[in-house]
Amino acid sequence: MTATQKRSLLLGITVATLAAVFLFPPIAQPLSFHHFADARSLWSVPNAGNVLSNIPFVLICCYGIAVTASASVPWPIRWTYITLFIGVVLTGVGSAYYHWNANNDTLVWDRIPMTIVFMSFLSATLAELVNRPLGVRLLLPLVVLGVSSVWWWHYTETLGRGDLRLYFWVQFYPNAGDPPPVMVVLCAKCEGDPAQPDLDRDLVCDRQGI
Repeated sequence: MTATQKRSLLLGITVATLAAVFLFPPIAQPLSFHHFADARSLWSVPNAGNVLSNIPFVLICCYGIAVTASASVPWPIRWTYITLFIGVVLTGVGSAYYHWNANNDTLVWDRIPMTIVFMSFLSATLAELVNRPLGVRLLLPLVVLGVSSVWWWHYTETLGRGDLRLYFWVQFYPNAGDPPPVMVVLCAKCEGDPAQPDLDRDLVCDRQGI
């Protein structure tokens, strides 16, 4: 199987999993989601544990942005990781806002930044392990897809028929942990695919048992 065929297989599996999500009926957001195990206040901050725990994420990822911006890698791949760190910073802010006053409307501002993280992570995975130009080019479309999934969920909630299916796919597909589709495409690297000349093929293939 050639590298092109393996990338086509990855595309096919991606489309198939996305289509499979919509075989299930629409999934609304349970209101019980907004009831936290720890609802204690601290310094007049409601749900303080959930709100204040976001501070380390914001601080660490601000440092991550600074380090990545000065890293010795091409700017396109740098922007992919900077986008990921920005997503985490915004998630920290959005999560604090949501947990301060938990409801479906504030949850939007928690979930939108998370989709930026999920989709930029998928873009980086594709860029590092499959094909760098492809992964970089897909960054913006993937982020738009992620944000749209949250918009669609909230819009359907306002209609009284909430639909989380697309958001679930955006959340779980990129974060499955070395997804099998990517492992399939990695075989192309072990066969000497020139699309990623600086990839340590032996290390990657040994790690995955390919």
